[in-house]
Amino acid sequence: MLGFGRHMDKEDIKEKDLVDKFGISRSEFKEIRESIEAEHQLGTLWYRENSNKPEHLRTVYWTGNGLLYLRYYMEVKRQLTDIVETPKEWKPMTKGEFDKSVNNTYWAGKVVVNNYKNATCIMVEHQTGFKVLTKCKDNKQYSKGSYVLVDSKNLTHIVRTPSYKSYEKANEQAIKANSKSK
Repeated sequence: MLGFGRHMDKEDIKEKDLVDKFGISRSEFKEIRESIEAEHQLGTLWYRENSNKPEHLRTVYWTGNGLLYLRYYMEVKRQLTDIVETPKEWKPMTKGEFDKSVNNTYWAGKVVVNNYKNATCIMVEHQTGFKVLTKCKDNKQYSKGSYVLVDSKNLTHIVRTPSYKSYEKANEQAIKANSKSK
């Protein structure tokens, strides 16, 4: 049993007094106590007072070492919430930015729409999620969900080759085509 043989020091503070000081709820204090041992490598972190009450009803005291542990715990918790709560600024790519990044290159894309009335158009999705209307000879040759090699020159996007079943194969062809064009 914790607490028997532990004498209260002047610096030991009741857990209920620490609730306001640290901004930790009583239930979180309980979770912290359940996750750590009372006897730590720092020494005794917390203990229950000596009394005839059942152990779970006895007042909990935190020692000086326990307060150090709680300060460290709060600092780590604050850093983790800063990491989690600070979302990266996400800005959608504009058509101009996309064209600038793929102009004069070959790239692999996924066919997302192939049933336009104009049989020379298909909608292709770049790996970044940007969708582009591309020219082709006949959109019936490119099934929805297949992958194609797109030639982007002078801000126009053209599909000239057959479709591929996997992105890896289409991307491999794009890499080969880009290395030949340089």
